[in-house]
Amino acid sequence: MSSEKNKFPKLFDDTFYDFVRSVDSYFDKSFKQLHHILHRQMFHVEVYETDSHVVVEAELPGYKREQIQIELLGNRMRIAVKQNTMTEVVDDKNNNYHNEQSQEHIERTVTLPHAINEKDVKATFQDGLLKVITPKSNRPTRYIDID
Repeated sequence: MSSEKNKFPKLFDDTFYDFVRSVDSYFDKSFKQLHHILHRQMFHVEVYETDSHVVVEAELPGYKREQIQIELLGNRMRIAVKQNTMTEVVDDKNNNYHNEQSQEHIERTVTLPHAINEKDVKATFQDGLLKVITPKSNRPTRYIDID
């Protein structure tokens, strides 16, 4: 097999391959540092139906009710969570000051089998569980004829 490798023309010298390896290594290290930003954990959402309602449950432990926003868009429901954290450490003895601020925004969009009437939706948040209940639509499905 090694004799077959030698039959192919060598297009670049070893410095080019060293350069490509170093660029690869750079991006590998950079993306590992950004892993917590690029691959942040999404919250779990479960949708189920009862006889008369569609229920959407989102697990949001550690968040407060004020940080959650629910937006209705036709038959879609967007659940967004925003969190701002600010940390300040003052060490007068060593004359050090450290200030750190972070912002987190995660959201999920759920498509329901019917249009959502904003007036009929009820939402509760207790012990980290957001529960949104919307009545099923009694409107029959309308189909469009294709010419």
